[in-house]
Amino acid sequence: MVLSHVIFIILTEDESEKKKRRLQKNKEAAHVYRKKQKDLFKYLTDRAAMLEKENNTMMEEIQALKAVSTAKTKV
Repeated sequence: MVLSHVIFIILTEDESEKKKRRLQKNKEAAHVYRKKQKDLFKYLTDRAAMLEKENNTMMEEIQALKAVSTAKTKV
């Protein structure tokens, strides 16, 4: 009888260690995932700001070219 209790305790401790390792791995994976998401969000917001700036520059260029075209048409 004592032997069966010892085996049960050993299995329980082994299962406990497996659970701890699994939880630690999950915690690390969640950390990596959150960092990836944060990095992706930063990249996308930076890219959006750059594209918006580029778009504004092009719109200004279009307006300038329209002004030149209108001036040439009047002459």
